[in-house]
Amino acid sequence: MIIPSPVHRTSAGFTPALDNRVQWRMPPGGAAGTTPPAAAASDEAPVDVASRAAAGVRQGSFFDDWYNRIHLAPTALDVGNLVSAQTHQIEVWNAYRTSQQLAAIAAQGNDGLTLTGPAAPPTTYAPLEARTYTLSVDQDGPPVIDASWTFDFPSDDPVLVVIGRRVVVLAFRPNWRAGWRERLEWLTDVLEAWDGTEQRISLREYPRRRFEYEILARGQAATWLDALLVAWQARIYATPVWPDARLLTADVLAGTTTLSVDTTDTDFHPAGLALLVKDYQTHESVEIASMTAGSITLKRPLENTWPAGTKVVPARLARVGEVQTMRRIVDDAVVTRLALAVDEDTVPAETAADSGTVYQGVPVLERPPNWSEPLEQGMVRAIVALDYRTGRVAVDDRTGQPLTMRKFEWLLGDRTDLGVFRAWLLARAGRLNATWVPSWSADLELAQDVSAGATSLVVRDINYRNYYQFARGRQDIAIELNDGTVFYRRIVAAAAGSPGEEVLSIDASLGQAVGVADVRRIMWMSLMRLESDAAELLYESDSIARCVLTLRGVVQ
Repeated sequence: MIIPSPVHRTSAGFTPALDNRVQWRMPPGGAAGTTPPAAAASDEAPVDVASRAAAGVRQGSFFDDWYNRIHLAPTALDVGNLVSAQTHQIEVWNAYRTSQQLAAIAAQGNDGLTLTGPAAPPTTYAPLEARTYTLSVDQDGPPVIDASWTFDFPSDDPVLVVIGRRVVVLAFRPNWRAGWRERLEWLTDVLEAWDGTEQRISLREYPRRRFEYEILARGQAATWLDALLVAWQARIYATPVWPDARLLTADVLAGTTTLSVDTTDTDFHPAGLALLVKDYQTHESVEIASMTAGSITLKRPLENTWPAGTKVVPARLARVGEVQTMRRIVDDAVVTRLALAVDEDTVPAETAADSGTVYQGVPVLERPPNWSEPLEQGMVRAIVALDYRTGRVAVDDRTGQPLTMRKFEWLLGDRTDLGVFRAWLLARAGRLNATWVPSWSADLELAQDVSAGATSLVVRDINYRNYYQFARGRQDIAIELNDGTVFYRRIVAAAAGSPGEEVLSIDASLGQAVGVADVRRIMWMSLMRLESDAAELLYESDSIARCVLTLRGVVQ
């Protein structure tokens, strides 16, 4: 038997390769399979071995990343906009396999914040021991929270950093005599070509919001209001959205995390703020974790007990303007009008939505205006004047047709109606999106009955064929019947009819017979957009609001 090794055959038999293995050579005359004698084994490895010195590096591992150090969890804490007291748990773990002494905890900028632990330093942590500290954050303190605690261990000095900002609640109720205004502001870049066509680009994902309302305060309330403005005017207030106030439908006890309140068509939203308000001094701020149509779940338990009927109001973080005036009407009463800019991204509670009726690929405004005031209408032409001041002025009408301007007011009578209108406003996105707008006037008068298959209307003569000639805002019509049915059609031709009558050809039949007595009015239709990127809602109560908008015609 031969121990495996590199060998080669010579005339004298097997010769071992020169390595460090023990080889056995068959004696002369020996036969294959002969068992070698024990004494025949010999070490024929080379005596000298070539070697060299090399430097090595110890490879690191997860052990080195995790052990033999002090861990804090968390190392940084953002308490956000502090509207109520908070507590947080901080874990300190000695990941050394030996005891470590905590000599001291050095605090900085900790006004209104308290860190308490199981043992005051100096104290010794056992190997691999973890301890939990409690951080209490109070509402009383500087407006900006920027605190740190340094844990003094022999080999490590981990630092806990806490940041945030305190928010003061502006819980004074509005004077509804002056109403409560909400302003939505979009930002649209409008690029107009020479022929009047437009390219419109939205520059904001969500509209900015502003609140404006009047406060009447007397006695101690007047002094309290003055103190809030003196101390906090340049900072952030938690401002109630008063029109969306709701009432608790059941008593809630301290420690409760659920409020029974109707959230339909309101500004309550997850991760937002809400206030339980009795008066300007007695209130509690809460953060919303989640909500349903009839309840709100809180991130933290209530600190106080509140009876059924308590006002629950959604709140937004907002800033007062740099100039704030107050009128003292008597020696112990003041009136001030607050204009607050919301200081957070305001994702609207409603989803942008139009009426659902589409004409020529564009939605139609089907909401009639409030006729309590006269409706204003104007016409704007794109006039370019060339004036060298030495002769006659050259004037060019760029588009050849006027653009219609209409000013409407709407009265929104309940929360549902208000929600639908706000959804329509969001669909407009300021000046971005166009819509078809009826004039809501009796512009044409039907002179003869119309059969179901007819593609022409006989109307009282208005000389359409000579003057209007398919002008913008005068080519499309809405035919409103007494039963509420509305047909939208386009005039494609006009011709003289019988004396005092005119024949207007339309692009499609009405599909049903319509008599003269069935028609309430025939209105011009204009393709329009909002004239401004801002829209205001004036709330006269928590469920009644008014809105006035000016719309401008656009070139198709």
